[in-house]
Amino acid sequence: MLRVLFFLLLCLPFAELALLVFLGRNVGILQTIGLALITSLIGGALAKQQGLRVIAQWQRAHVERRVPEEGLVSGLLVLIGAGMLLLPGFISDIIGLIFLLPPTRRFIAAMIRNAVAAGILRGNIRVVTPESGPIIQAGPPPHLPPPRREVDD
Repeated sequence: MLRVLFFLLLCLPFAELALLVFLGRNVGILQTIGLALITSLIGGALAKQQGLRVIAQWQRAHVERRVPEEGLVSGLLVLIGAGMLLLPGFISDIIGLIFLLPPTRRFIAAMIRNAVAAGILRGNIRVVTPESGPIIQAGPPPHLPPPRREVDD
């Protein structure tokens, strides 16, 4: 998974540059620059609005002593989306907008939460607190036999 992410991050600047050159040749340089500025301004305003909304929900939930509807994953996605909008180019703007729009952000956050929960159940992810030690100690998945121990003679 990390290799794929690294490869995508490595290829993103080249794809952005190729798209900018393509649009500059076919649409015009000034129109391409104008479109890039407009998407950045709209994205920046959306990032500010969504970031403030998530923070306000967290504060309300804290005052009411309840778990916020949009948790840490959603806030992190807003932060990543805002960062993507700061990068020049249309591909990063599209990715940033996907992370900022509430319906798609909730869908992506749910996918991340499900992946983390599955990792905890499989034993690939351990949750530990300083006071209590491990909260969840998962062994091998039920469909796998336990590891064999070799006994020295």
